[in-house]
Amino acid sequence: MDEPGSKQTETQDPEAGLVDRTEHLADLALDRMRQQAHLPDVREEASRAAAFLRSMHSSFLWWMLLAYVLTGVAGTLIALGGGLTDWYMHLAMYVVIFSFIIIYLKVHLQARRLVRAFYGLVTLALLGFFAWVLVELVPARLVVIDAEQVLRPDLPLLRVPALALVAVGAALLFHWAVLTRFRHDE
Repeated sequence: MDEPGSKQTETQDPEAGLVDRTEHLADLALDRMRQQAHLPDVREEASRAAAFLRSMHSSFLWWMLLAYVLTGVAGTLIALGGGLTDWYMHLAMYVVIFSFIIIYLKVHLQARRLVRAFYGLVTLALLGFFAWVLVELVPARLVVIDAEQVLRPDLPLLRVPALALVAVGAALLFHWAVLTRFRHDE
């Protein structure tokens, strides 16, 4: 009979074989995934984003983009600090609108007038809609927190990002309707 510490007992340990088989199957799965999946090169994506930002020569667009980013940060912080339980939805809406602004800027740089008009209108509609949503959230209202109805106080600071969104929308409209008429390709 084998003693507990003998070599024969160690080789017959079912858990050791299970670990080896699991590691082997995991390695095979990772190898298959590397062969089949196309994972983007982060450096390539970053260099494309940097090239896009370098291609924007308009200081007006830079200021508009900066104003929007600051609006998004301030609006998210106001929603978070104001006790809104869905502050992450505000952040998501700022990200969605930011992506539409970036698409507008890309098609502007490509000088595609009809597509720029489409994305300009969609972006203006999103900016206006979200500004309206923020203004609607200013008054106190009943909210449900932990299965209880609670009266949420007024949030007058939400008017600040709402007005900033309107200002960014006005800047976008001014760029689209006026400044694009004077674009000179070099």
